[in-house]
Amino acid sequence: MKKLLVVLLASTLCPVAFAGLSQLGVHFSAQNANVPATNVTSPFTSDVITVYATENPQSGSCGVSNMTYTLKWIDERQILNIRTISTTPGKSASMVVPMRVYGEPATIQSNGVFSLAAGTAACVGTLGAYGLYVDGFGFWPGQPQKQAGILEPAKFDYTNITSQLDTILDYNMGGPGQESSYLVFVLDQNIAQNHLQWNDEYGPQSADCSAGCIVPFRGHGEVSLSNIGFPSGNNRVAATAIKFAVPGNGSGPLTDYEFSAINSTFEGTRTVATVAMGTFYAAFETISTNPLNPSGQYIFSSTLQTDSCGLVSGVAGMRGTGMPSYISGVCPTLNGGAVTATMTDSLPKPSYDVYDDLIVF
Repeated sequence: MKKLLVVLLASTLCPVAFAGLSQLGVHFSAQNANVPATNVTSPFTSDVITVYATENPQSGSCGVSNMTYTLKWIDERQILNIRTISTTPGKSASMVVPMRVYGEPATIQSNGVFSLAAGTAACVGTLGAYGLYVDGFGFWPGQPQKQAGILEPAKFDYTNITSQLDTILDYNMGGPGQESSYLVFVLDQNIAQNHLQWNDEYGPQSADCSAGCIVPFRGHGEVSLSNIGFPSGNNRVAATAIKFAVPGNGSGPLTDYEFSAINSTFEGTRTVATVAMGTFYAAFETISTNPLNPSGQYIFSSTLQTDSCGLVSGVAGMRGTGMPSYISGVCPTLNGGAVTATMTDSLPKPSYDVYDDLIVF
């Protein structure tokens, strides 16, 4: 059984180990048929994978339906993990998945109905029926950096906002067919109806970031963050945008760290980092237990929280089903403090593996 936590924090990091960070990217634009299972990682790796899929508004009238996009991998416990998103004409979908990949690479594939078969291309035009884009990070302890293609076009932090705020995260002058891949992290406190907006190859898209968000997408033109509702109380909005350009060897704007404990039986609270105002970091934590008994009597839970805002991001009781559980959350740390991870369980205790991958922006 596996549990993955994703948290974005404002911080100064106390690292536990240094790792090399590599940019990952596999793109399928202007597609008119299903994409077969295609490798998106190497085997035996720790990765954060983002998937963005978008569908042509004309696809439905051209015989395209039931589009789904499936990410598969086998983890270190030999469990097959499957995550799927779906799109409809004119709409996009995305997911962000931290993972531990075991003996074979993770794969992405698409499945849908193309009733016009070879005639689909002529019907939908040069932009194709859909696009599928996989990006992300690979963590390689002790290896050279390969993030020369990663850019950070924007980072901001606003407090005590009294009116509507429109902030441009990036402006790409290219048009349809010249999009770039992005990964945007947004922290939000007491600001209603906060929306991330962009244009992909098929038109305008948006994501609700009213409670904070972590969103991958493909965009051209203006990428912006706007609050439609009026802010209230002690409010804050902070964001950083990561842009994936052409991959290359060498350093980039990000610093990454790793921590791991293998076959651990520790139960209690440990400090992951000590945070303060000043910078952002994202923490990706993967926890997997040894195989559980099928009776479902064993319960394992983990929390990750900060003292400054008290948000518990990722709490789940996991019974002996062997199925992974994924929870994500964001938290603005206004005053600094300790970031702690708490492991609790009941009844017999198996050992577990824990991996922390930290990215400083």
